[in-house]
This record gives sequence, C-alpha cells and structure tokens, in this order.
Amino acid sequence: MSQPDPFAGLRGDNLVPPPSNVDAEQALLGAILTNNKAFDLTPFLRPEMFAVEAHRWLYQQIKRQIEAGINVTPVTLRNELLSSPQLEAVGGIGYVAKLLDACVGIINAPDYGWAIKDAWERRTILDLTTQARSEVLSGEGLQTGDILHRLETGLLDLAGVETKRTVWSGGDAAAEAISEAESAFKSGSGIIGASTGFRGLDDALGGLEEGTFNVIAGRPGQGKTGAALGVAVRSAVQSGLPTLYWSGEMSAKSLTRRLIAAWTGISVNAIRTGYREVPSRYSDGETERVKLTQRDFDALVEAERAIHKLPLFICDQSAISVTGLQAVARGLARKHGKLGLVVVDYLDLMSASSSRLEQTAKTTEISQGLLHTGKSLGVPMLILQQLNREVDKRDDKRPTLSDLRNSGQIEQDADSVTFIYREHYYLSKQKPERRERESEMDFLDRESRWRDQLEETKDKAEFLNRKNRHGEGRDIPMRFDGPRTWFSDPSEKVGARPW
Repeated sequence: MSQPDPFAGLRGDNLVPPPSNVDAEQALLGAILTNNKAFDLTPFLRPEMFAVEAHRWLYQQIKRQIEAGINVTPVTLRNELLSSPQLEAVGGIGYVAKLLDACVGIINAPDYGWAIKDAWERRTILDLTTQARSEVLSGEGLQTGDILHRLETGLLDLAGVETKRTVWSGGDAAAEAISEAESAFKSGSGIIGASTGFRGLDDALGGLEEGTFNVIAGRPGQGKTGAALGVAVRSAVQSGLPTLYWSGEMSAKSLTRRLIAAWTGISVNAIRTGYREVPSRYSDGETERVKLTQRDFDALVEAERAIHKLPLFICDQSAISVTGLQAVARGLARKHGKLGLVVVDYLDLMSASSSRLEQTAKTTEISQGLLHTGKSLGVPMLILQQLNREVDKRDDKRPTLSDLRNSGQIEQDADSVTFIYREHYYLSKQKPERRERESEMDFLDRESRWRDQLEETKDKAEFLNRKNRHGEGRDIPMRFDGPRTWFSDPSEKVGARPW
C-alpha cells in the first residue's frame, strides 16, 4: 500500500524528515477497525502520537466512538469519513478500505503501538531541542536558566509519560482507598501522606496526601513563614523524606536563623547582631543590650548540628518560575529517591511565563502549574499566599475564603485552605487613646482592660481551616512563641524542642 508522507513539506537537500513509522500506524488502524479489541491492547497511545494527520484524525474518531460504547466499523464512521478533509488528502474513504486490506490480525497490535510511541518520542525530543536552539539564538534576552528548565522539564515529562496511573476502575480505586486507610490505622497516626507535624492540623486535614494542593494564608505579620517552616521541618523529621522549601522573600540564611531561634530560644535579632535585649539594671521598663554569652554560642552550635541533620533543602532563587521549581524538585527526587513535601513561600512571588500578564491571569497560571507539579511528582504541595487588605478594614479580622488575594483560581485548585489568625497582633495595634471628655479614671480602666487582653492573648493563635475536600473545616487552637517565631500545639510543653 502506498504511504502518505507526513513530512513532505520538509523535503529538501539539507533536511531529513523527523522519525515516523507509517507502516505501524496503518497496521494498527486497520487492526482496530477489524477488531476493536486491538484498541484496548494499546492504552498508552494518544492521537497526537500519530505522525500522519489523517491517522491522528481517524484514531481520534475511533477513540471517541469506542469510549461512547460503540463497536467501531467503517459503517459507524461513514458520515465522518465522507466529510473529512484530512482523509481526503490521502485518498478519501477508499484509503480506509486499504487499511482494512492491510490488516493481518490483532496479535501484533501492542508492537505496532510501541513503534508509533517510540517514533513520537523521538519527534518530541527533536521539537524540544529545536525549540531550545531557537531560544538560545533568538537574542530576545531569555534567561539561560529558563531555557534549561524548559528543556529539562520537557524531557523529564517525556520520560515519565504513562508511568503514573491515570485510569482506574471503581473497584481498583476503592481497593487503593481502603489500603491507604488500613495503613493509616496500622501506623497509629490516623493520617494519609505527609504529617504536618502539628497534631491539631493533622486531625483536621488527615495529613497532606500525595498530589494535593494545600494553602496557608494570612496577612503580613501573622506568621505564615513560621507556620510553613514548622510544617516543613516537622514533616521531614517524621517522614525521613526530603522537604523542598522555596522562599521568594527570605534568604536561606535568614530562614536558618529562624530555625536556630526556634531551637535555642535566642531571638532572631540577637542571633543576627550578637547582642540580646534584657531588662535594664538601672531603669524600670527599659531594656539594655548585652553581648551573647559563651553559653549562648554553645547553644547556637548545638542548633547548627540539629539543623544539619534535617532532610530540608531551601531554594531562595528569586522570582522562580513553575518550570524552574519543577526542575529543582525533580533533581532532588532523582538524587534522594522521593520527596516528602514541597513548600512555596509564597505564590505571588513566583514568575509567570510573561511579565505582560495581568495579576489575576498570572496567579491563575502559577496556581495551575503548581497543581500539576504536585500531581506529576506525586508529592503534597504547601502553598503560602497573602490576604487582601479588606480583612484589616473589618471589625471582625478573622479571614474568609473571599479574603484570599486573587482568590478564584487558588480557592478552586486547593484541597485545603487554612488561615493564620492571631488576635494579639491586632490588639497590639489598637492601644487606647484618651477620648474627648473621658475622665482619667475611665481611660485608665479601659487601658487596663486592654493590657489584660493583650497579656491573655500573647501566646495564642488559631489555624482556621476554611476549606477541606476530605472533611469539615474547623478552628484549631495553637500556641505562638513570638521571640522564636514558632508555632506549637497547646498540648506541647512550653519551651520544648521544636522538632
């Protein structure tokens, strides 16, 4: 049978057509039209894997009818065949008859399918490298790192095609769900996937399941980074698997100072400057600066050793793209076998594919990219995000889902959304001032009540879970240690080791 040339337009003295296996495409299509069971023998194929446009079109029509429960034959396809410009280019309906004549049975259908897939993979490699070459030579000021990330991601995606199961029978999916429940029961933790390291949050979410998109959000000063760093470290310790923490705002050194502060109880500022603030020996209510002691430095060295043992990896590349983050994550996964968690601090600091995108479109693109990252890597994602300013204008400062900045796509993508709320933060900004015609006694009484409230809420915080695909939302009481910028469960001993 004569073969259509899918690359006729590329013929030339110095051009070699990309790889294809037209014989295999013809043989497989003929086998499927003769016996639809041949379709089931090649579940890894997709229409775009066919090199010949007419074959891509025909396979798509066959696929559509089989998935609709129709036994596909040239008769069931007659209307589509008669009106197809793609098929007309290779001989029209008479070409289908030639496909049927060429069929020699379905026993070799898997071999035909793998030959088609192999040729498609080779064409894809050519496309990726050709695109990279074009970007290198374009002179458009593209960052070398972005070109490398796109090329690496494309090649890794190609290598991983169909390695992750995407089609399940109801029975198989139910068996997998029961198996996970049994594992959680036997472990005694009651969680599936990675632990957050906080008992209250684990009880609410049931853990961070592989491939899920989990959001922690709050206004500046509420402790988002402290909460995320706590989850990252504790999850890594409990699972023994590496955690990747991307920070778009703070350097790796600054984040490590926070871990040292959490371990030692020495404030971040004292670690940075070598001096700590202590109550003044000469004036009540005042403070003075004193140098850190040898005992303090011994504690810092102990903290460094503890941090060195953590399977925690911090990436502080500014304005990283989703493909850049994927490349870092894949590199760690290759080196260590598997990732336990990826933390993004925070979403709006990542870069989109184009700087010309409006903020909402940028957020949508990044959110969708991070969702895909978690699913393709089989790792839970913990995404930090800011809240808009409207929450500060209300009397009730407890956040709601509508307070998420550019919230539409994030709220839709998220498996869970948890807000951080510290009443003490807002009370500290509301110091009473004496009102007109208010007596001094009334003012002092009101100020005293404010100070009592301030003291009562000093170490209290709440995690407000407002979306949970796997259960009901709830308010989770937490303890917050301001000087150490560290969260803990109320059941933990005050001043206990942070991990």
